[in-house]
Amino acid sequence: VHVRDVDSGFDADLLCPAATCRSPLTARKGPLGRVEHFAHRPGTRPCTWKETSAHYEAKAALAALTLTLPAGIAEFEGAKREVSREGRLDFDDVSIEFRMDGITPDVVLRKSVNDVVHELLVEVKVTHGCGPEKIARIREGRHAAVEIDLARWKHASVEDIHAAVLRDAPRIWLYNDKIEAGVVALKTAAQARAERPR
Repeated sequence: VHVRDVDSGFDADLLCPAATCRSPLTARKGPLGRVEHFAHRPGTRPCTWKETSAHYEAKAALAALTLTLPAGIAEFEGAKREVSREGRLDFDDVSIEFRMDGITPDVVLRKSVNDVVHELLVEVKVTHGCGPEKIARIREGRHAAVEIDLARWKHASVEDIHAAVLRDAPRIWLYNDKIEAGVVALKTAAQARAERPR
């Protein structure tokens, strides 16, 4: 439930979504300019859950098993080559916070093509993006991965967050093997031009 959809104040039926907490929450709504939010009641044991509601809803939205992917653009020394077009892709399966290769992506989407299962890692950026160490592990593992920027939707309605995740929010490739191959091709072409007799 979004904070905008409930009355201000304490409600014993509103529980923290953290599995290790589940404490009742208070909906805090105040004057214009104050960010509406849920808060733990004073005296509640500390909760270490740091996920924003936008982040939580983004992961829920991906249970729809569809996602618009950004175009894949290879770039090298000012030259660009489109290696894949922007477009919607449907998936067969989803895992939330699934640990793999020493990392825990926000979401892993899977699609089977000719009995081969392809995985797409999805990272959701609300307050901060995917860190360099995690990106390095993604690249080392050659995992196809995108990051969706939900900063503008941090306090949006559930419906707007879901629409942003599935198609409207900015998104970039963290790793795409077609882009990597495109960069190699551009480098090779640049080297061949440089070695050409004049």
